[in-house]
Amino acid sequence: METIRCFLAIPVKDDKIITKVKELQEKLSSSGADIKIVEKENIHYNLKFFGEKTKDEVNKIISAIENVLGSKRQFEIEVWGLGTFPAKDFVRVVWLGIKKGEKEMVSLAQELENSFSAIGIEKEIRPFQAHLTLCRVRSVDGIESLKNVVNKESSTDVSKMLVNEVVLYQSILKKEGPEYIEIKRFRLLK
Repeated sequence: METIRCFLAIPVKDDKIITKVKELQEKLSSSGADIKIVEKENIHYNLKFFGEKTKDEVNKIISAIENVLGSKRQFEIEVWGLGTFPAKDFVRVVWLGIKKGEKEMVSLAQELENSFSAIGIEKEIRPFQAHLTLCRVRSVDGIESLKNVVNKESSTDVSKMLVNEVVLYQSILKKEGPEYIEIKRFRLLK
């Protein structure tokens, strides 16, 4: 049976934010660390990674999203601050967080998570952390220098952004990096 590797995200298309993201990525690259930078067309705030799902499961996911978003209003976030996963001492991912709007984004993610759980999709056990992935660490080469850049930029204030839509994407893994294809776009209420 054919499956689709998919995830739900808030796309970031604002030129000011993309420009600042590229500047931060250049600083991370200049650390000399062995990292893989996220391409600008793949910049997003992840809400839920589903993994491989059948067409029927994807249709149920779409219905679950529509049920939650039918009553959700758009909100503003302030893109701010670098962080790392899984921890400051053990860096695998460097990300950009949010300051203003975090409560609204966490609430949205939790409501969606509950809706997905109701259709049989396993709940994420880790607490939701709003994040926009800037890069992934490939090896420990240059890691201390990378940590220094993250610490220096940890309070970076980027810009504000209106969250007015979420997108269900298909993720196709390729040697040169993932390709994201829009499955369905969902608008939040004004």
